[in-house]
Amino acid sequence: MRLLILEDNKLVSTLQAADGPLTIGSSPSSFVHLNDPRVASHQASVYRDPKGDWWLEICDHDRTTHLNRAVQHGKAKLHHADEIEIAQYCIRLFLEYELTGAALQRKRMQEVAKHHGGSLPLGSIIVKEDRPLSLSREHLEQLTILGMRLERAESTQDLMMTILRSLLRTFSGRQAWIGLRSASHGPFDSSLGWSSKGAACPQPSFSETMQDRCLKDGHFVCTPKSQIPGVGSAMAGPLVRDSGIIGMVYLENGPDDPVFDEATLEVLCAATSCIALPLVDNLQRAAAKRQAVTSTEHTVAQLIQAATTPQALPQWETLQLAAFRHPGAVRCCDLYDVIQLRDKCAAILLARLTAEGAGLPQLFAEVRSAFRMAVLHGDNPLQFVQALNWLIHGGSSPRLADTLCAWLNPTSGEVRFSIAGARVLLGRIHADGTCDMVPNADSQPAGRGQTSSYTLKRMQLNSGDALVMATDGVKTAVNGQGEAFGLSGLKDSLCDGLGDTPSHVLSEFATDLHDFIADGHCADDISVVLGRRE
Repeated sequence: MRLLILEDNKLVSTLQAADGPLTIGSSPSSFVHLNDPRVASHQASVYRDPKGDWWLEICDHDRTTHLNRAVQHGKAKLHHADEIEIAQYCIRLFLEYELTGAALQRKRMQEVAKHHGGSLPLGSIIVKEDRPLSLSREHLEQLTILGMRLERAESTQDLMMTILRSLLRTFSGRQAWIGLRSASHGPFDSSLGWSSKGAACPQPSFSETMQDRCLKDGHFVCTPKSQIPGVGSAMAGPLVRDSGIIGMVYLENGPDDPVFDEATLEVLCAATSCIALPLVDNLQRAAAKRQAVTSTEHTVAQLIQAATTPQALPQWETLQLAAFRHPGAVRCCDLYDVIQLRDKCAAILLARLTAEGAGLPQLFAEVRSAFRMAVLHGDNPLQFVQALNWLIHGGSSPRLADTLCAWLNPTSGEVRFSIAGARVLLGRIHADGTCDMVPNADSQPAGRGQTSSYTLKRMQLNSGDALVMATDGVKTAVNGQGEAFGLSGLKDSLCDGLGDTPSHVLSEFATDLHDFIADGHCADDISVVLGRRE
């Protein structure tokens, strides 16, 4: 199998693979190395089963992986020319090279036959959307009535239903279908089909044959005599506005119904002009409403985040602690807390939270309350993480907490900790300036599964050593050139300040981060807790 690696639709490399398994991720050891902070270290793998079939398996469910533009969550069988999409990368798979001679020729002939079978039948009518139109008085009245009905529709779904019913009446159609998209070159975001019997229906298969003509070329297409069983005539047209082609409409009737012809197609051209404007207006208003709701939810989350953030951290004679947070421009997601235990140990919590809408502020309060109750009851970090996983698991929408909980004894330097999730980072900076990070790539966040298992681990801080805890927002912070600040930037900045107080080190780190992203972007919160043992 050959793999073509494309970045932003540009070919960057070609790989030839054996039977696998072939790892895909940002780790340099991956077979397909995608050097991007948005890609997990081991995001997916491709392997071949004993029957010779190739399969895609998703390894990291926190990052999105597409197969042929569909989000994948588990395993999927791969075929020739499939495309795996991760971030801005596209991995195109070619299986043909394994065939030789007559087998390869048959394969290619099958592809040609498949393409020919999906082409428009002979006798199809194709016209451009900017051609002059000639309409009867009756059709003008019908379009006027349609426009009045569209003014009363409130939601996009109401608009689509009104349009479909009107088209079915106007053209005596058997089925009508409409697909809409927010981007002029993207997939459909919403679609609706309706039959003359008053029932919803999926996208008709013949509409896919006309889809490229409508969406890519902006053509109106009519097939007076279809070769599809049960379909007499069919026609389709793009929905065109200044922003581009926002979708398409499709109509079909039965073999015994009146035939769609060029005159009928002209009426469809006029109808799409009538319906495109209110659709765009409705989509824009819906997008503005979603943006307003999102902005309000973000503000509320920030207020709850501020309320759950300690105003001052406890201090010890042999331990200095400091914390820093840089707010994300897109996501408010980080929580930290520090409490002094009864035995004078430091209880430290750092979490990156994921929830939808109003669920995020609630999750902030729940996680902080659960942590403080664990401290009150004398639970260890493992008991807290297990209880938190049970507490937030379930519900109609996912709620996840990548969590790092540590109990630090300032006198002995012993650190007991438990980690849930790969989006929180733990490391130890030695007195000589070196830094060791604790591996946690395979850890599941709290809330992922009710039976997820976690472990209690230990670490020793010697005199002069520092404990660093951070969220992975450093991996998505980029400068004007698109370069990520990354874990290396975090370690370099903190290690350069070795010997200063933690508060001074984090102050310098804040300056380095601000300078780095001055012309760039920081989508997620960045939180760092730094403790140095004297």
